[in-house]
Amino acid sequence: MKRVILPALRLEGFVRGRGRDLLRLHGPIVHRLYFQVSSFGDRQFCTTVCANLVAAHDFPTLSPGFRLKRDTDGGDLWLPSSSPAEAERSTQVLLSSIMAEALPWLEGLTTPEGYARLRETVEHRRDHHQCFEAAIAWALAGDEDKADRNLHAAINLYQVDGRVWCEAYIVRAEALRSALSKGQAAALLADWDLARRPAQGIRT
Repeated sequence: MKRVILPALRLEGFVRGRGRDLLRLHGPIVHRLYFQVSSFGDRQFCTTVCANLVAAHDFPTLSPGFRLKRDTDGGDLWLPSSSPAEAERSTQVLLSSIMAEALPWLEGLTTPEGYARLRETVEHRRDHHQCFEAAIAWALAGDEDKADRNLHAAINLYQVDGRVWCEAYIVRAEALRSALSKGQAAALLADWDLARRPAQGIRT
């Protein structure tokens, strides 16, 4: 993988992250390729492509994202690597999948507007985290009305959920609403972004 995948993806702007991750930063959005090895000891692996809005995430998540499904020679999601020959073949299959599936999907997630639109259209859109992320993305894009509407929805949904950890998100959402009303949202979001980069594996 180091010999084939990493050199090819460096040309696309990716760098090594933590563990097996490869990262690419597009302004406030981090693109991630997460390589997962089977826990059953058979040396199979799969790959998930995802994108996180740095200011919104306290830790990396695989959503929004999906596991690569395309296999050009008829295999399944999990690729074998028990022998050097298997590993070589699987690496080439994986690179083809990344180029055909992952990179085109990530092209729609290079701006806050693109990220916000995805978060407003994905399945189960009324999740509180999705509303919160959409609000931050719209705030970064300069659309205060859409940001405020999503913050209002997020606060209501966190309140309905009621779990202990929801209170911290309510506090953050209310802080962003206040900053929007005072014209201070950009500074607040810059602070949030900087504080969360280490958790995302972003080296500054």
